Amino acid sequence: YVELSYNWGDPTVTINIKVNGKEIGVTVSLEAALQRLRAAGSYVVWADALCINQMDKQEKSLQIPRIGAVFRKAYGVAIWLGDE
Repeated sequence: YVELSYNWGDPTVTINIKVNGKEIGVTVSLEAALQRLRAAGSYVVWADALCINQMDKQEKSLQIPRIGAVFRKAYGVAIWLGDE
């Protein structure tokens, strides 16, 4: 997988995308980063907003300490700072 590190942007402005057949709201920045990665090729992507349930405080508290391992085990890291 490719780990996606990105600027979250405004968390109150979201766009719905389809992930495994389900609609999920993501920030405009994440959607743009995913579109750019898709244009570059086909990748399995790990993005915190998609892989960690942001509404579940217990899950977040368990997963955040593991993010370092996610980076280390990734095939590569894509960094998204925005379109500009």
